[in-house]
Amino acid sequence: MIERLDRIDPVKSNFILTGFIPLPVGAVTILNSDGGQGKSRLSFLLADKLASIEGSNSLIWTTEDSAGQVRTAFDELVYAGMAQKKNMKHIYLVMRDAVQLAYSERGVFKPNTEEIKKISDHVIDIDAKMLVLDPLLSFYGGNENDNSQADIFMLSLVRIAQICSIAILLIHHNRKGLGEKDANTFRGATAFHNKCRCRYSLSACKLPNGDVDLVKHQQGIRVLKLEKDSWGAIKYFSKLSDGKIETEIKVMPERDKWI
Repeated sequence: MIERLDRIDPVKSNFILTGFIPLPVGAVTILNSDGGQGKSRLSFLLADKLASIEGSNSLIWTTEDSAGQVRTAFDELVYAGMAQKKNMKHIYLVMRDAVQLAYSERGVFKPNTEEIKKISDHVIDIDAKMLVLDPLLSFYGGNENDNSQADIFMLSLVRIAQICSIAILLIHHNRKGLGEKDANTFRGATAFHNKCRCRYSLSACKLPNGDVDLVKHQQGIRVLKLEKDSWGAIKYFSKLSDGKIETEIKVMPERDKWI
């Protein structure tokens, strides 16, 4: 189908969590960091804020922690005054192993349409406004450095976001390297970055000499940076970050408050 531009109605980008960390609706947002920086806990905080601010449900599918461990982590956030226990009724967990949303079959890499429909149905059934997939590689059945395969995978997620009119948050690990130049580097094919409409990174706070600020690290404070913004998240994020593209944010309790 071909349509002339002047006959198309303009549509403004829509976001959830505009009072906290904005995520575009109908699109994929990536949150990446080195291991242990608090990506998963930040996703729990986003679900908590979505319940508090907008009264909306979230669906979280995490493969690195059991359901009981997720509950314990959320209880720690509640105990530290960072989340509200009443909001747990708005947070749903997928209770099964990860599935590949795109995979190779007879030499052809293609989307897993059956599983895409299942996820879409789950989202619709509970009226979720955010879907968290943690981590990316648990749901990706291709070569992480192959742009054509990564492109097909990301388009599968975009389709879910568009069909369900939700924000998808995709948790992703940075590259692990031995040298300083390999640290804190986005991992895998550039298509992962290119196909998301928004990307945030989470990293340790640093002292003026470049060393990790151990005091802030023990307090659970990290640096959240807006790495990519295709739809205008900065107009909301700048209110949180005092006009900058990064800000310090508390993503987990102090160590002595862990359960």
